[in-house]
Amino acid sequence: MDALQVEISNSHQDILGLFLNPDNLKIEAGEDSINIFSKLNSLLLLDFQNLLQAVVLPGNIYEVVENRNPIYFNHFYSKENEIKISEHKDFMDKRIDNAGKEVENPKSIKRIAIEITPPCDFAGKKKQLQSRIIGGIMLDFDEKLIDKYFKGDGFYSFLHPIHIENIEKPQMIIFNFYKFQTVNEDDLKNSLEYKIIAKAKDKLFADVLQKLSSHTARLGIAILYP
Repeated sequence: MDALQVEISNSHQDILGLFLNPDNLKIEAGEDSINIFSKLNSLLLLDFQNLLQAVVLPGNIYEVVENRNPIYFNHFYSKENEIKISEHKDFMDKRIDNAGKEVENPKSIKRIAIEITPPCDFAGKKKQLQSRIIGGIMLDFDEKLIDKYFKGDGFYSFLHPIHIENIEKPQMIIFNFYKFQTVNEDDLKNSLEYKIIAKAKDKLFADVLQKLSSHTARLGIAILYP
């Protein structure tokens, strides 16, 4: 919270007056407002304290370390076209090399997974030594990228912008509901396979679980059209 208070203090000398007058809370659009909102979102939705690699809990968010892991989110389909994240131009950053030429490099993208086992399984001691997880990605916040690729009901794309410790730029997290599987709990405890980086707070966890349930249980019928 101290860092957030410093951000506000830099723009408003009178903190009491800031919150007494709603007009003072209006923030101009731009990089500063994105940084502030990313920190607010993280305070509201994510927990970075008391993270234990050896304790698997609902809502734990992990970095997927091994790229051969089946949960590793490497490609998806957009309008029937396969998008390979490591190769597609929209997931590249442009820079100028030493020769003065413009080159493209893959964006800094972390593959992640969230433990999504329903809490009632823990409370009722029904949980076996397995966990249900959803795979996803975390990368620099880019609203155009979300609008272009991640607006469908197969994705959870609401978690942005957010501030992640030790990462300078505001981030966005996308979960892919098609990357839903069961893994051994011991695998999540192995930091060479999964490295814990955060934990979703209750409201965020409940929202992801509800939207996953809606996606997997959606109704429909197959009709052939001439």
